[in-house]
Parts: sequence; structure tokens; C-alpha cells
Amino acid sequence: MKNSIILIFMILVSALNAQDIIAERYASHTDVWVLIPYNNIIFAKNAETARYQISIVIRTDKKKQAARHEETLSILRDEHLDNTALPFSFRTNLSPGKYTATMIFKNLSLGDKRDFTKTLNLGSEYSEIGLAYPIASLKNQKFIPTSLSNLSFPLSDLKLIQSYSIPADSIWISIGDLNLDPISGTVSDLTGNIYDEKGIFTSVNPGSYEVNLLPYLPILKEHPLKIGFFEKNIRYQMAPFLFNNWYFYGLKYSPREQMEQIRYIATQNEWSTLSSVPKGQYLESIDHFWAKHDPSPGTIRNEAREDFYSRVARADELFTIHKKISGWKSDRGRIYIKYGPPDDISSEILPTDRLPYIVWTYYKSNKQFYFSDSGGFGQYQLRNKDEEF
Repeated sequence: MKNSIILIFMILVSALNAQDIIAERYASHTDVWVLIPYNNIIFAKNAETARYQISIVIRTDKKKQAARHEETLSILRDEHLDNTALPFSFRTNLSPGKYTATMIFKNLSLGDKRDFTKTLNLGSEYSEIGLAYPIASLKNQKFIPTSLSNLSFPLSDLKLIQSYSIPADSIWISIGDLNLDPISGTVSDLTGNIYDEKGIFTSVNPGSYEVNLLPYLPILKEHPLKIGFFEKNIRYQMAPFLFNNWYFYGLKYSPREQMEQIRYIATQNEWSTLSSVPKGQYLESIDHFWAKHDPSPGTIRNEAREDFYSRVARADELFTIHKKISGWKSDRGRIYIKYGPPDDISSEILPTDRLPYIVWTYYKSNKQFYFSDSGGFGQYQLRNKDEEF
């Protein structure tokens, strides 16, 4: 009986800043993708477009320039693009090693300039399967959406682009119960252009493919898109990369705040090490912490980091008290981040003989947390702190 191994890749969490630089290394080249949040774009008053110059310099750990790319962008002003990411990519050749990528993003009309630096660690092995990028176009403005189900405005294009290095026997794409015709054959056989009767696979080359999804947009609004690779007895399954809201985590929270949030879940030894890190090494130390806690090492996705950032963002939404305390700093926020949403909540907001209270119960971990509001302003404090540890 053959074993089947299923690997799920959904969302990149390599270094989750609002903008990101992603490197995928293959035998013949390295693909570098740059993602710019559309919400970061500044438009002049009454201007329909904004002109930006983007410069990327990648240096080795010895400060030697390994790659450089510059491009001028004309960016469309349209409210439908809010909360999306503007992607652009280029190809270079990078050997295994540690690199520093620096991006300068300059508004040519208004003079605003932003810098962003990220450490890229490229291992000796090639990227097995790269991210599946859904690239939509609105009036020729390319963007990565937050979801494929809410694209209710007219699009001029919608493609799925992906690279890989594994010797795949077949590649398949499904939307709900609809299975599109698979791409079959080994990588060496995937040459030239291939079209099925629906015109879905617009081009397939060794190690990459491009798929036209525009005809399937009505179905995508109701059913999820999944991609699968078969390599002998191994099956890889993944979802497209989407620019989700928690991707703004690095823009909202400073490196120091991110360290304080990690303290909630770090062990005593881990926090002893993290608390002694110099300020300039916060982001690198945060990346190292999450690499140690990656439940699927070797894959692009880090589900633990994903879930943690989502909890922090949700805690802020639920428990922030205006101008008094951020939700993630509150007692309820801390417990939410550590343990997730409770299985059961009981409360009495206007009791006659005691303080207002809320009780959270977690059945799986057999924990119960008691919060009370002594000030009457909604700042519920944890009363049974011993239960937390």
C-alpha cells in the first residue's frame, strides 16, 4: 500500500511586515517577488494615478551586491484596490546563503520615501513548490486580492502563476467539486503551450505554469480554489496566496510590541534569551523564534505564526478600550492570544451583590478564567492568575 503525504501551504508568513520581499530559488534562477500594500500608496489631490520608483538591492552577508532592480510604477487610484497588495517580480541568480534585501519606495510626485529591509536566508536546497500567486487586473492595474470570493467588480484579467522544482507527475486545480483538467507528465515533458477545452491552462513550461481563472470567477465566489501536485506517491495540496488582513501586522505593531506579544507564549528560557537581544536585532530574533516553532519546517507556510498574529489582531478588535488600553495588552487579550477563543462564556454584567464578571471555559485544556470589572469601565481583570500557568 502506498503512503500518501499531504502538505498544506496556504499563506506565506516568512517575515510578516506590511510590505514583503519573497525569494524562491530554483536551479536556473531565483524569483524575487515584492508586495506593496495598496493602502500605503499616497495620491496627490484629485490625481487618478501615482508614480512611484521602486529600487531593490540585495547584498550578501559580506555587504557585496548580489542583485539590483529598479522600476517605475504608475499606480491606479481605485477604491476597489483597498487592502490589496501590488505585486511585481524580477529574476536573478542567488547562491545559498544569507542576504539583506533593501527596498526604497519613492513617490515621484510628492517626494514621500519609504525604506524596508529584510533578511533572506536561502538554503542549499531549491524551493520545491513556490507560492501560487493569483494576479488580478483592474484596468491593467495588477494586484493580489484578500479573497477570491469578493471580486464583485469587473476584472480585465485573473491568472494563477506558480513555479516549482519537484519532478511532478501531474498538477491539478479544483474549485469546489469542479476539477479542472490536470496537467500531466514529468517536468521535462511540460514544454510549450497547453490548452484544454476550456482554455484554462494558458501556458506551461518546465517548472512553472500560468492559469486563466477569469472564466471561473462566478464559481470562485462560492467555492475555494485548491492546487495539487502529484510526485510518485506524494501528494502536495495547497491554496493560493492571498494578501490577508493580518499581513498588516508588521505595520501596526513595532518590533518592541511584537517582542512583548511573544512573551505571552515563550518559555522562561526563550524569554530570557529574547529579553537580552539588542533593539537592532528584534526582527531577526522574532524570525528565529518562529522558525523554531514552525509546525511544518521546510515549507513556506508557518501555521503557528499565522494563528498567533490572527489572535493578536482579533484581541485588539474585541478588547481595546478607547485611549485606555490596547486589546492585546488587556488580561482578556492576553488569555485570548495564549489559548484562543474560549469554548464557553458565561457572564453577569449588572449583578446586584458583586462586581460584573465574565467566565471563560476551555474544555480541552481543562482551564477556566474568571474576569471582573472593578472600575466599571469595561476593563475586566483576571482574578485567578494561577490558572494561567
